[in-house]
Amino acid sequence: MSTQSISFNNPLKRAHAKFLAIDPRYIVLAILLFYLALGFTVLGFNRSPFQALVTTVSAGLFEVLLTKLFKKKWIFTLSAIITSVSLSLLINYSPSYWILFIPVFFAIGSKYFFTFNGKHNFNPAQIAVTLSLLFSGDLITAAPAYQWY
Repeated sequence: MSTQSISFNNPLKRAHAKFLAIDPRYIVLAILLFYLALGFTVLGFNRSPFQALVTTVSAGLFEVLLTKLFKKKWIFTLSAIITSVSLSLLINYSPSYWILFIPVFFAIGSKYFFTFNGKHNFNPAQIAVTLSLLFSGDLITAAPAYQWY
């Protein structure tokens, strides 16, 4: 009997192997979504769930569009979804919904502008936060300090 068949006969080891096979980005997304949900329900974030939804949908669609345009393929945009949830946590928006597209444009656009050997080199959410704070005046601000303690 081979050692591989022995290790997978144990249900605990089989479950452990399946857990390790999960893309870690799903775990990061779950943590971010949990904190965002807490912020909307318990912690009193001054952003609405609809703003987070608009940010996420627009980031996903923009990522799909740019990937189709530049790489000629369709993708599932897990990276864009994580970036958009991060933006929903890190940035405070004015009440106007068109402002939500500015950090999304910077984040997803940076993945295609700041590349080296076909990979983006910087954290897209961090680029979006930085550029949004630099260029949007008082329309976009950093998340308030109370949200982090």
